Amino acid sequence: MILPHLIQLGVGRVLLSLTPPGRLGGHRPIELPGTLGASYLLGELVFSVQGQFLASWGRAEFGWQLAPWVVLLLLRLATLPAYYVAGAEPRHEERDGGFWALVAIGIGLGLWLRPEPRLVSFVFVVSHLLWQARRKPIGRAALMVVCLGVSTWLTGLEGVDVAGIFTALGAGFLIPWVRRNDLRGGMLAGLFFLAAGVARGHWLTTLLGALALAGVSYGPQWRYLAKVLTLTTVIAVACMLAGSSDTSSSTLAWLQGHYLVGLVAVLSAGRWARAKNWSVGEIEEPLREGVGIAGLLCALALVGSGSLWPLVVVWVGVSFLPRERLAP
Repeated sequence: MILPHLIQLGVGRVLLSLTPPGRLGGHRPIELPGTLGASYLLGELVFSVQGQFLASWGRAEFGWQLAPWVVLLLLRLATLPAYYVAGAEPRHEERDGGFWALVAIGIGLGLWLRPEPRLVSFVFVVSHLLWQARRKPIGRAALMVVCLGVSTWLTGLEGVDVAGIFTALGAGFLIPWVRRNDLRGGMLAGLFFLAAGVARGHWLTTLLGALALAGVSYGPQWRYLAKVLTLTTVIAVACMLAGSSDTSSSTLAWLQGHYLVGLVAVLSAGRWARAKNWSVGEIEEPLREGVGIAGLLCALALVGSGSLWPLVVVWVGVSFLPRERLAP
C-alpha cells in the first residue's frame, strides 16, 4: 500500500522543516527530488527510533508513533512563514541533451526494476549533494543510473542494508557542511550517522561517523558541532536504555574481505593531499570532505561493518566525477 509510504514521507518532511536552515528543503524542480528523498529516509529514521521506545513501553501501535508528529505539523503550519536558506544560491548550471538522455534512461530503468523507495530516495539525495559539490550534471546522471542498476542487483541478492544507506548519507552531508557551513547539512550528517547505529543495532558506525564529522570540521564550526554531537549522543544513550543496542555485535571483525576497499580509500587520499594552485574558472577541490569520507570508508572496511556500496557511491561521486568549470 502507498499510504504508509506517504505517511513516512510526511513525518520526515516535518522533521526536516524543524532542523536548522540549509540548502536542502527547496521545492524547485531541481531540488524537489532531494527534498522528498531526504524526507522519506528521515521518516524511516523517526519510526526506527520511536519503535524502540514504544516496544519497550508496550505501546507499539502505529497511532502512537504518528501522534506527536501531527502535533508538530500543526505547530509548524501555525508558525509559517519561517523559511530561510543559508548562503548563496549555487550557480545555475547548463544541462545538455546527454544529461536528459541519462535521466530518461534512469527513469526507464526504475520503472523496469521497480527498486525499493529507500533506494530511489538515496539516489535523489546523493544527486542533490553532488550538485552542491559542483560535479558535472552528466557525471552525476551517469553515476545515478549505474548506482540504480547495480544497487538493485545487489539488494536483490542480499537485501537492502538500510544502515549502509544511512551511513552513506551521513558522509554525503559532510559536503554542504564543510563547503557551505550549512547548518542543516551538519545536523543531518549527525542524525544519519545516528540512524545507522540504530539500524545496525550497535554504535560503532555512529562513533566512526561522529569522528569523521568532527575531523573535517573547521574550528569555528565546533560550537554548533558540539550541539549536534550532544543531541545524537543523548538519543543514542536513550535507545540503549530502551534495549535497542546489542553491544556484543560491535566486536571488531578485522581483516574481512572489505580491507581492499579500505586500502584503495587510503591510497586515494594522496590525490587530494597534493597542493594545487587555484585558477579562475575552477571549482575548489573537495579536500576535507573527500579525506573524511575516504577515512570513514577505510575504517568501516577494516571492521567489516555491513554493506559499503552506498558509501562507495558517495566517495566516487565526490572524488572522481569531473567538476563543473565556471565561466572566467
